[in-house]
Amino acid sequence: MERIVNAIIQALSRKLGSRLESAYLFGSVAQRTYELGESDVNLLLILAQDASIHELRQAFLPLWEEYGSRLRRAPLVTTRQTLARYMLLRPALAHHLANVGQPLLGGSGLLQKLPAPPPLSDQDQYAHLAHEVMLASSALTPSIFPEEIAKANIVRLRRVARRIFQQPVNPRETAVDLFARIHETIDPIINDLPSDQPWHIMRTATSPLLPGLQATYTKNLDNIALIFNQISALQIRSIGWEKLAQRLAKDYQAIYVTSSVQLRLIHQYETPLDLLFKRSQLTWGVDPLGGLRADLVYQMRQAARLPADVAIDSLPNAYLTQGDDQLHQIIHDFQNRLLNIQLENELLSRMKLAERLQTSVPLPGREAPPNERLDAVFYHLHEWTAHYTRHMQQVTA
Repeated sequence: MERIVNAIIQALSRKLGSRLESAYLFGSVAQRTYELGESDVNLLLILAQDASIHELRQAFLPLWEEYGSRLRRAPLVTTRQTLARYMLLRPALAHHLANVGQPLLGGSGLLQKLPAPPPLSDQDQYAHLAHEVMLASSALTPSIFPEEIAKANIVRLRRVARRIFQQPVNPRETAVDLFARIHETIDPIINDLPSDQPWHIMRTATSPLLPGLQATYTKNLDNIALIFNQISALQIRSIGWEKLAQRLAKDYQAIYVTSSVQLRLIHQYETPLDLLFKRSQLTWGVDPLGGLRADLVYQMRQAARLPADVAIDSLPNAYLTQGDDQLHQIIHDFQNRLLNIQLENELLSRMKLAERLQTSVPLPGREAPPNERLDAVFYHLHEWTAHYTRHMQQVTA
């Protein structure tokens, strides 16, 4: 894999020259936990200010055709200026790059020239991890999903497990056993984290099918989250997950699992806007989120993360790996994401938590060339990111 990565970077460097300032390898390959067929190859490309994403695409598409099945995703793409801002929004990634990232081009000096990453508190770090584990818990009920999605869910769970254990996992280990081992590792740490809003209620359900259940929430009406007072390995292994999936399949498209303490941690630090907008609706039990407050700085950080993640990650991943016949669909999809960002801004402005932003450049119409329309989408994303980052910094100051 390292040979393939080096071949890709050398090919891009030949095509782009000085417009490709630096490249870094991070993630599982850098940490030596890479698993063939499951792990992504995580690359970060840092472009010069005058570089073009369209020029990068021309250089990268042939490489994707040759190596895409091994890479599994396109690189993150940014400039030095936007990377410095992104590291404020994603401190876990910033510390990971500083500690694990391997320079492939341009030497290691670039990261050292950027502002030092912000402190990463244990609460912030484990909120992100708990959120990843909760999303990966969908692997416990594979029969509720189509076959391809069920396979992707177990891959996600195994990927999270490798990150936690810092070593490969047994390919024959079941999702239930793996999820149990994960919680054996992280629960004692998370439960011992200091909290300014502790949760002490231990009331549980009496159903033998779900011992220890404390609450259920729905999100978007078709997803259900099962919240337990605590999650032990014995408890996880005692639940009939297949029977549970059969009972809930007619009403829900996905089932997620976490503990009350972890749910509160996630909503305080990782998804505080979900808490603010009440995106999770209590449908049964006591309410671990009742009365919980999230700081404005984390709300503004999540608002800034959405456009930043799209601009650096998901939009380059789509644009650099799809053919020209998909461009109009890509533009349509990401303009819809811009609309969601605008609607969220309207809500925040009505709540007097953030100023309403009027973007400085309108989006071109469908008759405009695809490159021009994509440039405008990127420009809007950077405007939104800068807007909320300023709010976050003002709150911090």
